Parts: sequence; structure tokens; C-alpha cells
Amino acid sequence: MSNIVASIVAGLFLGKKTFIKRAKKSRLPSFKGVIEIKHTLNGRIRLYVPKLIGNEVEKDMLLSQMIRMKSVEHIEVNTLTGSILLHYNPTEIEPIILISVIIKLMGLEENLDKNEKSKISKEIQQFGNALNRSFYENTQGIVDLKTLLPLMLIFWGAKKIVIDKNNTTPGPYNLFWWGYNLLRKG
Repeated sequence: MSNIVASIVAGLFLGKKTFIKRAKKSRLPSFKGVIEIKHTLNGRIRLYVPKLIGNEVEKDMLLSQMIRMKSVEHIEVNTLTGSILLHYNPTEIEPIILISVIIKLMGLEENLDKNEKSKISKEIQQFGNALNRSFYENTQGIVDLKTLLPLMLIFWGAKKIVIDKNNTTPGPYNLFWWGYNLLRKG
């Protein structure tokens, strides 16, 4: 178990360093799995767009629209790898504008706003759902954890208000608030 935790911490630490190094170099937005900046030089940018893989229609549309821009000198789109190579005049246009145009042309805006959950978050949620289901089945449908936990907090808070006047555990109003919010959010 400690090896897993150590691996996760090391991965997070190393990943953060890599991200910081790349962010300092390029200063351009990169959205994993949607549109990623792979390499930049002054007047040249290589992007990875998974939506392009095997998509000749998107390739043709992108080529026909991007070549119309006078600041774009050359564009290559590879549908095998999902790669876009853009040569542009850096005195006429900023690379962020080119990226924005590609995002708009390909309809990638909605994919940028998706809040993806981490794998650990998904696993914790699945564990919680399994535990909740187990409580539900073992009580023959009378109660589940999503109902039991808030009710326990509310009753604990009520007990603290009525019986335990001076206690150092969380205050009764906090317990009531937590229980109420858990029930409300369902």
C-alpha cells in the first residue's frame, strides 16, 4: 500500500515539474485530449487534435479554411496521427489566435469546459456507491448511507444541543449544517 502512495506522490510531483517547465516555455493553452501543443517555434506550431484521427472531412474543412488566412503560410494535417503543423507569419498573427480559430472551426469549445474526474476520484466514488448499495440491500431498502450519514449528523447535533452543553467536538450547528447539506444535495 505504501508503494502505491509513494508512486502516486512521485508521479504528481514529477508531473507538476514537467507541466511547469512546459508552461514557462510556451505560454500557450494546451487541453489534454482536445487540442494539445506539442511544439512551438517562432512562426511554427505543431498541435495534436485527437478528433482529426481518421477524419478526412475535418481535415479538408480545416485546410480549406486555414489556408484562406493571409498570415498562414503553410499547413499540414495528418489524419493518421491527429497532428497539425502550422507555419505562420509571427509579425501578423499570434499563435493563440490560430489555436482559437482551430478550436472554433472544429467545434472543440464544448470539450474544453468538461470537468474530468481523476482516476482516484472515480475509484473513491465507485467504492462509496458500492458501500451505499450494500447498506441499502442489507437493510432491505429501509436506509442507505446517503440518508443514514446526514441523519446521524443531525441526531448527534441534537444530542449535543440538549445533553452535552460544553463539548470540544464539532459544534451542534456545524453538525446540523453538514447533515442538512448532505440531505439536500442527495
